[in-house]
Amino acid sequence: MEKINASGKEWGSFDYKESAVGLILGGMFNEFSMGAHLRFLMGTMGDYKGSGFSMDLGSIFQLADFLNFGLALNNLGGYKLEDISVDLPFTVRAGVGVVLETFDSDYKFGLDLENDSVGTFYRFGGEYINHEGFRLRAGINTVESGFQYSLGTGFSTPETRWGGIFNLNYSFTGGGELGEYIHRFDVGLNYIPDFY
Repeated sequence: MEKINASGKEWGSFDYKESAVGLILGGMFNEFSMGAHLRFLMGTMGDYKGSGFSMDLGSIFQLADFLNFGLALNNLGGYKLEDISVDLPFTVRAGVGVVLETFDSDYKFGLDLENDSVGTFYRFGGEYINHEGFRLRAGINTVESGFQYSLGTGFSTPETRWGGIFNLNYSFTGGGELGEYIHRFDVGLNYIPDFY
């Protein structure tokens, strides 16, 4: 990443790395569900290293069989970079989602509004899911400098004998504030215990 002085001129570069380890908890109650994502953050910016905690809270209301409304509060918390306290950008998101089901696949569409300290931004995206676990995703959203787009794919295994589902996902994001390309890979395990 490039260093920029107070007059806006470039004067070198520095490394920026960030990683997180998270735990996701959630529950469903008829037409209402809620969840929390707890994260331990670690980061390096140039010669500075830091760590901290953050949390996201969210809920979804099922308004009809095919229509949902969601609300999320993101980045509650922060971290310290050496002796400097860094607040994460608190964000409120609200959105609607539509799910269209066919005999062999599902189509999901979503429209989100996001409000943070910079302004209000919009997102629109879609996902195709076949019943064998393959997924394709595409989306576009507004950012301060214009538009950002993303493409992704993923795969989920059928539920295992002990109730777990493995997920593997990849996404590519282009455009945005930094004008760089971002590649994301994630591997996950969903487990829903049977309390009956």
